[in-house]
Amino acid sequence: MKIAYSHLQKYFSNKPSIGDLSDKLFQLGHEHEIQDGIFDMEFTPNRGDCLSLNGLSRDLNIFFDKILENKIYTGSIESLDLEFKNNINHISASYQEAILDCLFNALENVTTNYNDVNDFYISGGVAANSRLRVKAKSFEEKFNKKIILPKLEYCTDNAAMIAMASYQKMMNGQKSDYDLAPSPNLKL
Repeated sequence: MKIAYSHLQKYFSNKPSIGDLSDKLFQLGHEHEIQDGIFDMEFTPNRGDCLSLNGLSRDLNIFFDKILENKIYTGSIESLDLEFKNNINHISASYQEAILDCLFNALENVTTNYNDVNDFYISGGVAANSRLRVKAKSFEEKFNKKIILPKLEYCTDNAAMIAMASYQKMMNGQKSDYDLAPSPNLKL
């Protein structure tokens, strides 16, 4: 995603320089390149909360004073007579299916553009998802490719791994100050 420095800095009262914003974005784990005043942001699927100027400014708010100007619409809204059936029971399943469709569409693009890629590996907590495993089998059959998934007992959640690493460090007497900034490349 490309974001203009001039647009992003408008969210902060102290108008940080492009270098300051860049440094803090890296500290927060937002990989990017800068060219002609444009941040070319790399976003991973687990950071969908930052796919907007508001999301990035919220993250950067720990370093810079954010201007909070939320405009509220006060005009009248005409009533729409829609025959919409709200089926709350299917929202989560629909959301999950949309996410999996994005994943498998991306894998389909890889198989189309890179014929020599035959194996895909999906790991982490998401690999335990039963619907993902069903769609993986269908994908394998349709494209004659192999999707490698770890056994369920090896599908760990990142938060659990970080908690265990933190616990081990704490038990060894290692502590950090409360003002410790995030570091995405920190070695355990």
